[in-house]
Amino acid sequence: ARILRVDVTEAMKVKGVKAVLTAEGCPKDKDGHLLGFGPTILDYPILAQDKVRFVGEAIAVAAASDEDAAEEAVGLIQVDYEELPAVFDPIEAIRPGAPLVHEDLERYAHSSAFQPIRYGNVAFEVNVVKGSTEKGFAEADHILEQRFETSTHHQCYMEPHAVVAQADVKGKVTVWSSTQTVAEVRKGLVETLGLDPSDIRVIAPFIGGGFGGKLSVRIEPHAVLLSRRTGRPVKMVLTGEEEFISGHPRHPFQLEFKTGVKKNGRITAIRVEVIADSGAYVHQGAGVVGTAASHAPGPYEVPHVSVHGRLVYTNKVPFGGYRGYGGPQIHFAGESQLDDLAEEIGLDPIELRMKNGVSSGTRLLSGQPAPHAAYRETLRAAAESAGWDWENRAKPAGRSRDPDKRYGIGVASMQHGSAILSSSAILKMEDGGSLTVLAGGTEIGAGQRTTLSQMAAEALSVPMEKINIALSDTLTSPYDWSTDASRTTYNTGNAILRAAAEVREKLLGIAGEMLEAGPEDLEMSNGEVCVRGAPDRRLSYADVVTYGLYVNGGVILGKGSSFDPPPYDRSSDLRVEGWHFISRPALIFGTQIAEVEVDTETGQVEVIAIHSAHEVGQAINPAGCEGQIEGAASMAVGWLLTEEMAIENGVVTNPTLIDYKIPVAQDMPEVHSVLVEDPDPTGPFGAKGIGEPALVATAAAVANAIRDAVGIRMRDMPFTPERVLAALGRSPHSS
Repeated sequence: ARILRVDVTEAMKVKGVKAVLTAEGCPKDKDGHLLGFGPTILDYPILAQDKVRFVGEAIAVAAASDEDAAEEAVGLIQVDYEELPAVFDPIEAIRPGAPLVHEDLERYAHSSAFQPIRYGNVAFEVNVVKGSTEKGFAEADHILEQRFETSTHHQCYMEPHAVVAQADVKGKVTVWSSTQTVAEVRKGLVETLGLDPSDIRVIAPFIGGGFGGKLSVRIEPHAVLLSRRTGRPVKMVLTGEEEFISGHPRHPFQLEFKTGVKKNGRITAIRVEVIADSGAYVHQGAGVVGTAASHAPGPYEVPHVSVHGRLVYTNKVPFGGYRGYGGPQIHFAGESQLDDLAEEIGLDPIELRMKNGVSSGTRLLSGQPAPHAAYRETLRAAAESAGWDWENRAKPAGRSRDPDKRYGIGVASMQHGSAILSSSAILKMEDGGSLTVLAGGTEIGAGQRTTLSQMAAEALSVPMEKINIALSDTLTSPYDWSTDASRTTYNTGNAILRAAAEVREKLLGIAGEMLEAGPEDLEMSNGEVCVRGAPDRRLSYADVVTYGLYVNGGVILGKGSSFDPPPYDRSSDLRVEGWHFISRPALIFGTQIAEVEVDTETGQVEVIAIHSAHEVGQAINPAGCEGQIEGAASMAVGWLLTEEMAIENGVVTNPTLIDYKIPVAQDMPEVHSVLVEDPDPTGPFGAKGIGEPALVATAAAVANAIRDAVGIRMRDMPFTPERVLAALGRSPHSS
């Protein structure tokens, strides 16, 4: 709707109200437009100006000395609208004559990392072409073309978005935010408020989950502006309903997949068309579609590939980042189709994957040789865990004794990137012999502090109890892009190791002077330095640090940074338009096998077991890795079977956990976690990552298990009983 008038007169009369903010009071560019934010395209204003594009968009915000007064004030704000034509289906949105969600796309600034292709309601477009798919399909003996659709999926973190902002008398602002990335929150505040970065300090305390839903600013700009206006600290916490109607859930995809194979099972070509619903703003969408395009061939050597991806504006809640970042959607389609092709040419599904799987040195889509690709090992490990003798085409028999329940088993594989963008770390030896680690990452409940502390302790032989770690403060911590994208162990870990190397050099130099020995003759162990072969000639780290502080050598500090540009062979036949990060320096591979039971009377699907084998490089914290795999299984089961945001004419009709059904403990399958360790020489101690990959292949594994059980291909998510019965040719009332 067009916003004709916003009247806050009555709201300001409420006792206790200190300020009411509308677009009129927000910073604007030289043309009078509100400044926007976004990781790639800066199209998202903090408050609607002139036009509201989705139900749930913020128009005004009131600050008061108590919550009741603030609620009363909001209820008294008067807004006059002129209703405009809306568009809710991305397919409809790209047709000629469709209502435009944004009339002036070119006005929006964009990140310098890429040049966006955008037009009409297409917010972002990517094209990835390798070889000639026409040639590849001509060489194929079997070609299969199918359409798939994935559903909307909310992160359901237990702690909602929350922020406290406090401006001082000089206008400098401190922000405490429930965020996965202090760096990107500060960037978003700079973009929307026009402030200098030096005027903003962002701190992230321990947060109650994120899963990709807390990757940028949300309510932080409102709190900052209100604090600067009132001169008082401002606290904002979203309600559960506000999280649903204004949040950034997983993008629903519509996919057309076409794959060609030879009789012997070799894949000759893949062609993919992706249309992703962006909602009203781009937010994380460009990265989601770009990442999906990058991983469209899966962990397979495919000579001819063509991917066309479009992110399309609609008048719905803006979609955003969610664990896997486009990988679960693209693999759901690709891995489902691969199973159907295996059936068509008479191969075991695992055998087909073995024939095409990448190995170390295999040329990937980017043209780069696959670095340390133990993909086939994950196939073998998952099959062994599940008891699937694929070489003799013997699957497990199942366990159900109910005649109405059919047992099925399915396999799916994945690849996902690990390293991306910048991280840095500072290590400081303290005078008591302890070690302080300063890093910019955020503890989001996945054990980041533990893992980073382990690596620092190992690198410098410092006991774990003497490690102090400080994260997530833009004033005191060095830069770290974000705690997401399965990158923290790899990127921040590498930064810590590089900082540790500098600390080691200084520590041994001072100790050598004290012990009258060359650094090459010294060794470090459990907080002490000793001369090799002379164990009685030893010093504690505390002694060395004290000597450096008061005699010679100075403070023992080390700094390190990690930046790994996306590598791809520009001399190859790859052509990429609209996207920069087509590959990653470290790739993670994995295989999941799902066991299900399908009740043919009710359509109910029960996932009874998931066997999840992932190549993690070197597991720094094995228990943490297994926890990630188990958590991913829970999320995936919800996405597949029970969770779907119902959106009708732009309105979220199930915006609470009463109606939006997430799995509980009794819904969990048995999870068998298998860590395939093959240390990657580019990672810290050989580590890669596990956070997102553990979720990526699950949807396809379950879909393939359902097909094995009852012979139907589920191509639309979620797999509700009604949809399963419809696919079986039965109505819900016929049983």
